[in-house]
Amino acid sequence: MKKKYKSALALLTIVLVSVACSTKEQANTPQIDIKTLSGESSTLEDYEGKVVFLNIWATWCAPCIKEMPSIEKLTELYGDDVEFLIASNEEVDKIIQFKEKKSFKLNFVQLQNTPESLGVFALPATFVFNRAGELAFEEKGSRNWYSEESKSQIKKIITDE
Repeated sequence: MKKKYKSALALLTIVLVSVACSTKEQANTPQIDIKTLSGESSTLEDYEGKVVFLNIWATWCAPCIKEMPSIEKLTELYGDDVEFLIASNEEVDKIIQFKEKKSFKLNFVQLQNTPESLGVFALPATFVFNRAGELAFEEKGSRNWYSEESKSQIKKIITDE
């Protein structure tokens, strides 16, 4: 009887570990829906094979705006290797107004998800996905994206394929 109990317990452990591993893998790549400012819909899967830098921000968020010049510089450096998506869930008209007023040369998009559904409860938040669509790096809060540390982190994700 003890032997059957130990065998069942071992089997249950294997099953639970397998489920936990597959759940972790699936949770690593959330469903992210965006629209371009011209209204074209896409998801993260549409960028398969590319490194994706997704920055979630808002027009009213001072720390978000503060980090945009460094994102713009990073875009100039790695724009051929990385798809930069600067995503707000605000109305498209509001995003366009902001873009025109501030003149940042960034790829602004409208986030169709709520930030909370992506685990974002404070802005800005940035997620970098590798070419396989897996979350490779995340930053909650403002950052100098053109610092040596940041450039090195992004370069590592670009070349680690």
